[in-house]
Parts: sequence; C-alpha cells; structure tokens
Amino acid sequence: MGRQEPHRRLRLHPDPPKWPVTGGTTRTLTFQTHYHHEAGQTAQVLVSYDGGTPTVVKNYTADAVASSEALNLQVPAGATDVQIRFRYSGGNNWDWTVDDVRLG
Repeated sequence: MGRQEPHRRLRLHPDPPKWPVTGGTTRTLTFQTHYHHEAGQTAQVLVSYDGGTPTVVKNYTADAVASSEALNLQVPAGATDVQIRFRYSGGNNWDWTVDDVRLG
C-alpha cells in the first residue's frame, strides 16, 4: 500500500519583495498559472499594502491549466508599496506552478 503524504503548505517568498505603488490607483497583477485542483487543497493569491495584513484577492477552486491571469488591484489611498504572495496547501499529488509575475 502506498504511503500517504502529510499535509504540506508551500509559501513562495515568505518575505516577498515590495513593489512600489501609488495610493488611490488601480494596478494589474498578471501571471501564468498551471493549477490542478483536488478536494482538501487550497491555492490563493494574497496582497498586503505597506506591511499590513495579507488579504486574499484570488481563491482557486477549480483547475486553471496553462492559464493567464490578470487581477485588478485597488491600491488604498496613501499606500506606497505592495507585497504579493502565492500560497498553496495540500497533501496530494497535484501541483501549482506560477511564472512570469508582473505588476502593471
């Protein structure tokens, strides 16, 4: 019988870089994603402004295979930087790949 993998969590860049922004504007986060979904796992995109608490801006609840994403981010008034996090949690044999992350 196969060994069951323990539940694991992956955080890319536990302390992600800060990207400069101007408060009161809209920025577009774009990236390529290849995500296979299965019950019991989660994949999320989070942002935080000026070192604040990260907020979920995208939850994946279904496959997003070879997809291009474009998420509009409403930058709060007075904000000067944003940090972007990609969080995956699962204990199965599926995966999540993220590439070509840009902030426009």
